[in-house]
Amino acid sequence: HRGTEQILVSPPPKVIWSKMAVATSANIAYLLAHDEVGHWMYNPRSLVRLSLPKNGESISNCTQTEILGHAALSNLVGGAFINELDGVSDDGNRLLLRLSLQDHTNAFGYSSYFTRKIYYYYPVENRLDEILP
Repeated sequence: HRGTEQILVSPPPKVIWSKMAVATSANIAYLLAHDEVGHWMYNPRSLVRLSLPKNGESISNCTQTEILGHAALSNLVGGAFINELDGVSDDGNRLLLRLSLQDHTNAFGYSSYFTRKIYYYYPVENRLDEILP
């Protein structure tokens, strides 16, 4: 909603969104996207940015952009997926993400384990910084 305008922004077919974080000082929201792979079964897909137009402009000009999919995440940290979107800075320039990274150190045969780590993600720079305990 904005004033008297109202729009519904939907994900692509066979995709659901979850866990939205809104940048309160920017016209931006981030969501986690998941691919539907079966009845009530979903695989992590990406991080999506919804950008709303500035005040005074029609909200129908809202844009959605996939900003951190599997390929981009693999380039940054290797085999991984976004486990949680825990928050976003007021200006929308820093996100707090929990990633599940593929860990082959204790894997047997073809199985692999995942290690969870917490990162700051900077979408403008497409950069991840691990947060150490």
